[in-house]
Amino acid sequence: VDFGLQTIVDLRLPSELAEQPSVFASSTSAPTYVHIDVLIEGTTRALPPADLPSELRTAESYKYWIDERQERLLETLRVFAAPGALPGLYNCAAGKDRTGLVSALLLGLARVPDGTIVADYALSAHYLWPRDRDDFRREHGSEATLEEFSRAYSAEQTMEIVLEHMQTKYGGIAKYVEKIGLGEEEVARLRSSLLD
Repeated sequence: VDFGLQTIVDLRLPSELAEQPSVFASSTSAPTYVHIDVLIEGTTRALPPADLPSELRTAESYKYWIDERQERLLETLRVFAAPGALPGLYNCAAGKDRTGLVSALLLGLARVPDGTIVADYALSAHYLWPRDRDDFRREHGSEATLEEFSRAYSAEQTMEIVLEHMQTKYGGIAKYVEKIGLGEEEVARLRSSLLD
């Protein structure tokens, strides 16, 4: 509130909300709280092969969301493109998958170079490590390092694959958001607000 946030978009599943409700969900004043279940709880899909390295499995999930969750991603972008919606905040449960994909879309719309988008995504592991280190070490051994965590959680290769997918299949991020239905005025307003 002190930061002047106008909008909070919660990208979690309803079950995640039930487990850890947002303090803003019942707010009647700024910031406006919006819940968008990007993954659509209750739907099923074929999971990537378990023998794939984690960075490739994660990339396959992101590509699936890009292709199959377009309405929810459009809804998210549209919330932030509304007049007066920014500054805003968005969150998921872990802080690097759903938020990582939305971040990539927003950064791409702001014409941030792909290399910077990749580096920004990879940086997530550095900030998640203190929170998730103990759980990760319980699963992967007490000597597991930040480097191993980075490869498993937010590897550069993951976002590189995702950006390549958007370029190959849709012509890049700008063409992708146009294809899913974000209008020219909305794109211009969002880009202007992000760069303001």
